Amino acid sequence: MKHIILTIILFLIFFKTFAIKSSVNCDDFYFDPEGIKFLANHQVELTINGPHKVESPGSFTCCLQQGPIMVGNYKFSIGGTTIYTVLSDFTWENGYNMGNILDANNCLSKSWGKYFDCNTIYEGQYEYTRVDNYDPTNFPSPGETIGLEVTVYAHCFNQCETICLKSCTITAGISYDPPPPPK
Repeated sequence: MKHIILTIILFLIFFKTFAIKSSVNCDDFYFDPEGIKFLANHQVELTINGPHKVESPGSFTCCLQQGPIMVGNYKFSIGGTTIYTVLSDFTWENGYNMGNILDANNCLSKSWGKYFDCNTIYEGQYEYTRVDNYDPTNFPSPGETIGLEVTVYAHCFNQCETICLKSCTITAGISYDPPPPPK
């Protein structure tokens, strides 16, 4: 019985560690529809800006890291019907991972007579670009309008689970303009 209870407790701790909570807040994100480009070799480039690093934000005693931290639900559609999913779940981005995002406990602890130095923590890029492969057979003819949807998470930290103070679902109508095939 002890082993069963211990197993359940360990499962719940492990599960909670990888849970994500987020608040919908698109402030400080910037996406320009020109920030999505279809490249040669069936690749698509996505560029997202923001948010900036924040020192001592309100009631949070430390800092919040800059740039996108995770991306998820990245897909293209026509008329509301998904034609291609680049990423269905979330993934760490911009050099971030579970080990280098802010741990809220660091902000509360005093070490050697001073509080946590936010300049010692990893910082991703404010302007972040990712490149992915895609299958052009799922896309319409060049020049047609398609829908883009992607959810971006930022200002994330660990506190028993991953919490993101900003998340934004970006939607846009874009022209499908891949480069012409080589002659």
